[in-house]
Amino acid sequence: MPRETQKSRLRNFFITNANRWISVREIFALQILQYNARIFDIKRGDKDHKPMTIVNKAVLLQGVTQSCYKYVTELQGEFHLTK
Repeated sequence: MPRETQKSRLRNFFITNANRWISVREIFALQILQYNARIFDIKRGDKDHKPMTIVNKAVLLQGVTQSCYKYVTELQGEFHLTK
């Protein structure tokens, strides 16, 4: 059985926490190195996985700016043009 990669662990973490803001500290707890590169790859997709919509924002917590990420499975608060 192949060893789980950092990218696959992070992808699975986003899937199990869909539509919830995830702090960068939670990602650090997964011991994911170069998490920005992993997120970029996940957003782009590959031959085995569809692209994922992951959005990010910066929040101020106790005087420190911290990044947060969210895997969005459905568009929320947006309108769509229909035929």
